[in-house]
Amino acid sequence: MPDQVLILDAGIPKCKVQLDPSLTRGTNFPAQLGVTDAHVNVRWFGAVGDGAANDAQPIRDAVAYALAKKRTLWFPPGVYGVAGASATDASACIHIASDTGISVIMDDMATIKPLASFGITGSSKVVRIDAPTGAGTGVVRWVGGSFDGSLLPANTTGTDLLSIGPKFKAVSVRGVVFDHGLTAPSGANLGYGGGDSSLYVKEPEQLYITDCAFIGAVDLGVYLSGDFNTARTGRHAVVSGNKFYRCGNAAAVKRLFSKCVLTNNHILECGNGFFSGVADGQTGTGSQLIVTNNTIIKTQGSPIRLTNTTDATVSGNIVTDWRRHVSDGTTETSVSSGNIGGAIILEGSNRVSITGNILAFQDWVPVVTANKFSVGVSIRASTLGGSKNVIVSGNVVNSVESAYHVDTTSVNISLLPNEIDAVIAASRLGTSATVLGAYKAGASAVTGYVEIKDPSGVIRKLAVI
Repeated sequence: MPDQVLILDAGIPKCKVQLDPSLTRGTNFPAQLGVTDAHVNVRWFGAVGDGAANDAQPIRDAVAYALAKKRTLWFPPGVYGVAGASATDASACIHIASDTGISVIMDDMATIKPLASFGITGSSKVVRIDAPTGAGTGVVRWVGGSFDGSLLPANTTGTDLLSIGPKFKAVSVRGVVFDHGLTAPSGANLGYGGGDSSLYVKEPEQLYITDCAFIGAVDLGVYLSGDFNTARTGRHAVVSGNKFYRCGNAAAVKRLFSKCVLTNNHILECGNGFFSGVADGQTGTGSQLIVTNNTIIKTQGSPIRLTNTTDATVSGNIVTDWRRHVSDGTTETSVSSGNIGGAIILEGSNRVSITGNILAFQDWVPVVTANKFSVGVSIRASTLGGSKNVIVSGNVVNSVESAYHVDTTSVNISLLPNEIDAVIAASRLGTSATVLGAYKAGASAVTGYVEIKDPSGVIRKLAVI
């Protein structure tokens, strides 16, 4: 039986190494020796997988063959070091351009690792998958394996480990570990910003991200985006069952992205949890967002923040021990006067339901000083105007400084029965705010409730009359 195959198709990279039958994924091997096999093994084209050699060019050759033959790209166990720019896209190391998309499967013990000599700086991609026309209709599937970004040089601000889009018809990313390494000790500020993302997906028609782990992303674990410059939307996304640990931000949904569900995710010690909308002041907004049944623990900033978002539901989430710009994990000295640290924050949002969430401090008590306070739900304006048409009902708010904050620009805010315990002030309601279902007795109290205070004056229980 032959032990080597030379692929002779004109214009397609040739197989360079002896085949190992144990590395194939197809059921018809060894009879066909991989020539018609459903999977294309990157090692057939010279990839070493020892974590030291630069396997970028062999992977590019394997990609070209997989696309030409419409087969799945397969990474067997190994650590595949990559560095240098693709010949087809100077901003990417591995560039996959296809209108029809691609299928990639990595063994659970396979890792793509940018080397210290990565050599691409500024808005770069380790792996970029996109349609050449920017309006593809194809399908992208990436299953398993991991990305190790721990050796990326510090000057690669804006580097994404995996970038997909724009405008694929369907995208699925499942069971992938994105690990940037941990650069800051527990309790210290995370230096988030700069656009570095684990997974960036632009303008998908259908998107499913599930069972992935995101560790130490400098800016974002998951970044979902439409494009307000061309009015192209991203929509129909489900982000489910993922774990986020010590990322600058867990996930963001921005720029004309609609119909998105974030559910059953776990977020621990991230800078921020989920945020949505258009933070850069554009008039295009996100819509139809559901944030439900997530667990968010010890964020340094905002656990859930919706900016310029229309038609949203925030329900069934458990949020504990959030902070607002904490410098050392125990104080809030960097909070500017009047800043509100809310577990759930709405800014300029319309038609939002906030129901059945548990918002509480457990492991530590927030520092409370004049005009520096933490609240359960904060409703306020963005640069585009105040929030409106919001229902806050059936939530449990425990051990915060104030249960609610509603600024003077917000209207039609319904604070219906919620379970509130161990708060210093029931609410902080702007004197010009329109609040329904509960009535202001002053800037820091809500009537319609019976307050039971302990000897120190802390409200231990609020019962609805």
